[in-house]
Amino acid sequence: MDRYAPRTTAAAWIALVFFLISICEIDYVLIYSILERIQNMSASVSVFIGVAGVVGGVYAPQSLGLLIDKVAYVIVIIMRRRLSAFPSVRYFGSCVKEKKIFKENVSDQGIFHIYFYRETNKNIEAWAHRRRTRAYLDVSIFLALSFGISVAYIVTGTAPVFTSACATIIAAASLFHAAVELRIHDAVVQAWMHETIDNIESDIAL
Repeated sequence: MDRYAPRTTAAAWIALVFFLISICEIDYVLIYSILERIQNMSASVSVFIGVAGVVGGVYAPQSLGLLIDKVAYVIVIIMRRRLSAFPSVRYFGSCVKEKKIFKENVSDQGIFHIYFYRETNKNIEAWAHRRRTRAYLDVSIFLALSFGISVAYIVTGTAPVFTSACATIIAAASLFHAAVELRIHDAVVQAWMHETIDNIESDIAL
């Protein structure tokens, strides 16, 4: 099973649930009218809609969740909160290059990844991965809430006031939690970098 599947699926269902809640708040009669139209259709059309609904229910959330997750990833990159985009990664790479450990011209990100995934303790690596996963999920939740309410507004032309207020509170809490997770993650990774540089200098001195 894809390790990202729970995150992407959760984001998709959050978007769909808040979309339906928004529709119900704005105009619940619209849902009843749609269901009534489906019931009044011919049997073949109803069966087709039912099959399409089943197929869409299986694959649509995954596709939507994957899209939301990729947008969240891009946002994290733009904010320079991706693991290899930390400002300290450049410092770490330059320090290692000064020791002339690598003969060829290797990027700072490449040097960091080599050391981080080869030298770091597996518990720290797993801990860092969990922190990043939670942060990505928080950003995905913010995007999912925004997507669900925005689509409801586009469809109906009216903003769901109560649902939007609830979504705003949840979105703000999610972004705050993401910032906290990334800040702690950054601090630990930077501490690991300094410790690794000290170890490299000690090995060279010996």
